Amino acid sequence: METSSPASNAPELPAARADQAGVTLIELMVVLLIMLTLAVIGARLGTFWNQSAQLTQSQAVLQHAFSFTKSAALQNALAQPASDVAATLCFSGTQLSVHRGEGCGGAAIWTGALATGASLSMGAPGAVPVCVALSSAGQPQPGSQACTTSLNYSLSLGAASVSDKTLY
Repeated sequence: METSSPASNAPELPAARADQAGVTLIELMVVLLIMLTLAVIGARLGTFWNQSAQLTQSQAVLQHAFSFTKSAALQNALAQPASDVAATLCFSGTQLSVHRGEGCGGAAIWTGALATGASLSMGAPGAVPVCVALSSAGQPQPGSQACTTSLNYSLSLGAASVSDKTLY
């Protein structure tokens, strides 16, 4: 009786042919070029999405600061007459602060910050605001620091920007 070894029952693989030798250098370079192009596009989109998210967050912080200022003005803790400033929203670079009464000196009752690198303008395009002062009725007042009375703003960060928005 003949016994066969397990190795002899295995199917034989065809010999490799010259035209099936593998990936050519040109094919490899084309694939690498496509992958590099996709990576560059993805990085640029990622940067824009990040800036857009930071801009949206800065808008929310600005709106919250104004709402807090308006709340402080309506509460009128200093019992200011209706024609005087009851609360002030101050801008210093990307830093925001809310103060009772007129002026940006003294202790802030609220502070916050826009995203690093954000650029805010209010009123005329490119006009950098110093402050927004509100009366006890919640209406903008120029105050002694020449605060802006316009509540229209534009905000930009890198390639992302919003314009002609209004604080409410």
